Amino acid sequence: MIPAPLTVAVDVRPRSGIGRARLLRWCGVVALVLAVGGAVVWVAGYSALGYQRFDVFDAGRSLSFRQGGRYTVFEEFDGASQEQLPSPIEVLVTDDEGDPVAVEPTHPPGVRAAPDAYRTPWHEGRSLGTFELDEGGTYLVEVGFLPGEAGRYRPFQQVTLAVGRQPTLSWMAGWAGLALLAGVPAGIGVGCLLASRRTVGRRAADG
Repeated sequence: MIPAPLTVAVDVRPRSGIGRARLLRWCGVVALVLAVGGAVVWVAGYSALGYQRFDVFDAGRSLSFRQGGRYTVFEEFDGASQEQLPSPIEVLVTDDEGDPVAVEPTHPPGVRAAPDAYRTPWHEGRSLGTFELDEGGTYLVEVGFLPGEAGRYRPFQQVTLAVGRQPTLSWMAGWAGLALLAGVPAGIGVGCLLASRRTVGRRAADG
């Protein structure tokens, strides 16, 4: 007697759904990693969060700079990002040997403007001037007022000077920059992970 052939049930249904879910999951993880990196780049390179600050009524402050390059002095107060006439503040920078560093004003005289303005929930500012450092080190940043203009900055008015690297794109210092560098990849990442879960769910429902 010839035995009946042994039969084995084999699932021949396409498994493309599992592969697609895996690809979406990896894309989501990569996008979220890029979002974290973008947030770090925004904080370190574009936002106003990392600027060195001191009160305008401190008259001056010794600030440390890790490397040379072009830096910007910003004036921060409520409404600083709105177009206004130039500030009566004069900024002087000297190195540790007392030699002056040239400060170039960024606000043209007599023009209502807000150069390199930024606004976040924590800071609102506009640039006063820029200066170039040949090398890093400690520099004295002093504040003075044009004759007869000190009264515009009363002691109870909160005005802060902030010093940081000159932004290449001023709008990148605000929420638009954070959304571009971190928000967009984060949204893509979350979307990919949700799509991956839906794909797995449909695969399980199909049995």
